[in-house]
Amino acid sequence: MTLPSPQYDLLTENRPGYFYARVRAVTIDPQLVPGLFADIRTAILEKRVARLLFEFEMAHALNEDETYELMNQLTARFPGMRIALVSTDPRHRPLLNLSAHLGSKTGDDMGSFVDQASAEKWLLED
Repeated sequence: MTLPSPQYDLLTENRPGYFYARVRAVTIDPQLVPGLFADIRTAILEKRVARLLFEFEMAHALNEDETYELMNQLTARFPGMRIALVSTDPRHRPLLNLSAHLGSKTGDDMGSFVDQASAEKWLLED
């Protein structure tokens, strides 16, 4: 299902063993995140899954403060979920690395990946 918004394009799919969400946006700013995560959370609750592959495509890389805010809201909205963050854009590698580091420090089950195949393999491991 695709949920268009003036600020982002969200594609969601229920896949075997996990839920897939891909967002395309110019940037993901703090004002955008609550609505985006609410849309994803609604879809996840309907499907009753505990694993999320979250892929993002953004024209602008997030700075460190924006990354912290994104991670805070991600962990608050999806507690207890196994989450794989994916971006193929090399500009987002610092975001992915910081996200994985923050997730490990807070005990959240979160991984960061540069391709869907690696993310899916990790996500479906027990």
